[in-house]
Amino acid sequence: MSNRAPMRTFIALGVAMSLTLMACQTDREITSPDPVPPTDQLLQTALLTAADLPPGWVPDGAPTPINAEVVPGSPCDDALSKLRPKTSASAGFTSATGRLNNSVAYFPGQGAAVTDTLLAVAESCQKVVIADGTAVRSARLEFGVLSDNTVGIRFEFEPKTGPIQETDLILIQNGDLVSLVRLDGTRPSDTVLLDSTVRTAIGRLSAVASQI
Repeated sequence: MSNRAPMRTFIALGVAMSLTLMACQTDREITSPDPVPPTDQLLQTALLTAADLPPGWVPDGAPTPINAEVVPGSPCDDALSKLRPKTSASAGFTSATGRLNNSVAYFPGQGAAVTDTLLAVAESCQKVVIADGTAVRSARLEFGVLSDNTVGIRFEFEPKTGPIQETDLILIQNGDLVSLVRLDGTRPSDTVLLDSTVRTAIGRLSAVASQI
């Protein structure tokens, strides 16, 4: 009698464990959502909006494309005009202090090449004087480590008279997707604004990249 009781207990525990394992098993296959094509409409969801900017910034209705020139009248940035994204979207904003633009684009198999192009332009435009006598200088822009695939370039425009102007380009690459944040205004630029908008742009680009 004393030997049978432990045996019954052992069998009962075995049956209970088997039932629990059967209940946990499932034949359902875990799948990821089907990838979607990177259409202009999808890229628009990665753009900055007026809600992402401080008070005083409003949409200007004339966004700058990702392949727009930076140094007018100079061939030093001609490589930018040769960028040909398969799809793209842009948004522009203005305030009393300057202009901010955000462009998102898809370059199949060429995402890294866009970064290389921007770096090459920065090197080519290091010291340039354009027709009206404005001296142009370009250099890497360091404003904090936001992403391993984030590159910042500063362009300064010093006219013969008047204040020095500055254009900052921040390029974020995620695979074959890129997002370009561009800030134009009087030097020095608003680094707090750049930091907040670039952080937002990184997150939005990552969200789109996860869908394609």
